[in-house]
Amino acid sequence: MSSAVYAAFEAGRGREKAAQGRSLGGVPVILAVDLSCYGAAWMRPGWVWAGQLAASEYFTSDYPFAALAVFHQSLETPAVLNAAVGISAHVDPGTRRAVQELCDTLDWPHSSTSG
Repeated sequence: MSSAVYAAFEAGRGREKAAQGRSLGGVPVILAVDLSCYGAAWMRPGWVWAGQLAASEYFTSDYPFAALAVFHQSLETPAVLNAAVGISAHVDPGTRRAVQELCDTLDWPHSSTSG
């Protein structure tokens, strides 16, 4: 699973994607990564992903996103499947609460190493 976590975080490190993450002048941005194209080997329950993402060493203070969401899609179902959100330990408590409230509203598993 560590290679999957690394790849999900790397999706936000490219120059253009990182610029998008910083483009709102300090407003926290959540990066959503669709793991469908990576195959069934990366499918895990959302609660597993949430914990893995939040605890990841790749959530550094300079990571351009406040949180990282992963999900799957299916040709048979238009909905987002197995969504999960890891919240950076480097965001302020207000941002953390806002992301948690969004996740609760969407019924998406989420995790943070702080708060």
